[in-house]
Amino acid sequence: MRLLIAQPALLKLIQSVSGLVERRHTLPILSHVLMRATDDGLELLGTDNEMVLSCRSADVQVEQVGAVTVPARKLLDIAKVLPTHATIQISIHDNKLLIVSGSSRFTLLTLPVDDFPIFQSSPPFLSASLPFAQLLAHLSATAFAMGDKDVRLYLNGLLLCIEGNTLTTVASDGHRLAVMNSEVDLSQNAMGVDGQQTIQLVLLKKMVAELLRLNWVLGQVQVSIGKSDIQISNTDFCFSSRLLDAQYPDYRRVLPEGESVSLQVNRVLFREALQRASILSHDSHRVIFCHLSPGLLRLQASNADKESAVDEIAVDYSGSALEMVYNVDYLLDAVQILSGEWVHIDVYLPNLVAIITDSEDAKARYLIMPMRL
Repeated sequence: MRLLIAQPALLKLIQSVSGLVERRHTLPILSHVLMRATDDGLELLGTDNEMVLSCRSADVQVEQVGAVTVPARKLLDIAKVLPTHATIQISIHDNKLLIVSGSSRFTLLTLPVDDFPIFQSSPPFLSASLPFAQLLAHLSATAFAMGDKDVRLYLNGLLLCIEGNTLTTVASDGHRLAVMNSEVDLSQNAMGVDGQQTIQLVLLKKMVAELLRLNWVLGQVQVSIGKSDIQISNTDFCFSSRLLDAQYPDYRRVLPEGESVSLQVNRVLFREALQRASILSHDSHRVIFCHLSPGLLRLQASNADKESAVDEIAVDYSGSALEMVYNVDYLLDAVQILSGEWVHIDVYLPNLVAIITDSEDAKARYLIMPMRL
């Protein structure tokens, strides 16, 4: 194998796939990425044995085709320190990878290509084409609410649901819930999808995180779903992963109904007030008291050292006075995801469950349970 590639192109490829490579591993080959040079360009593959991501670049001059495995972290570190205008020559000599750029030379040990594990996808029963930007928007809007190492396995993943022409993503850690709905055109290149069918699957938390790193990918992607795995791909990349083997409960049953009060608040001012008040919030409980009265929201936090912070912000509200207690980090996480000028908050009585939405675009909703002291 011998090729020439620009530093930005190599860095983008290795940054995209290296996130799958585990720092702690039981097999040495799992610390490597597979590099394939073909007549069509260069492809890099990373895997952790549960998922595999391959990214491709045609912006490369391949002088001799071939394949090799190379330590992912070392290749990433080398690509980072080389100048952005540099042209990099990569070749194999005596089962070692030689990287040359200007006066710099690096020699890396390799492992046999045959030892690199290849993810085996099951035959797909559903295939559909989606705009990748729309999928990323869904993941960005909901992923933060996923649980971490919860005994309820489904909370450690993200629910992706296709019902008719509606795409829904849901994430929860048991104390808050993030939901986003949007219309998507599945009329073309859809196999196994009809207007009456509902498809539900739970994505691994790590897959969601790695998909969000692929924000350079443009255009449509093909989503193929098998019995226990999913594949998302286009001409630039192919991401295959097993699915979380868990049944996600009906999130609609959690959404409150009935009597509620509503208020609107400037998003930037609300976020800044929460940030100020949170400085002296209790390190573990992260409690913030919200005193709502006509035209005014008073935020109060304190900690174990009996220190306190108070902040006030004007709000569009004309109802009766209310006192609510929430986790300040949950409020901040939701507000920071929104992009409109105003935040709309519905507080449902008598339990004081809050639903936060963007007043200009309510595709995403954030449910936050009150704290009981």
